[in-house]
Amino acid sequence: MILIGFGFLMTYLKTHSWTSVGLNYFVASWAIQVGILFYGFRGAVFNGFNKKISLDLASLVFGDLGAAAVLISFGAVIRKI
Repeated sequence: MILIGFGFLMTYLKTHSWTSVGLNYFVASWAIQVGILFYGFRGAVFNGFNKKISLDLASLVFGDLGAAAVLISFGAVIRKI
């Protein structure tokens, strides 16, 4: 839903529809990675400093939720501009 749904939701722009899909893929992939890192850093601070950031289902879900928040805000800004 994050990559396909929000990407093709932005195609209401008449002149930049495919650009918005490509930019959505870029922003979503970046936001998922940053969300996973922030989730790992938060876990390291509150659970004692561990040298590893685990990549499990919970961190992937939290990365997806962070990307959804970023893309919803991005869509609101693009729509208003």
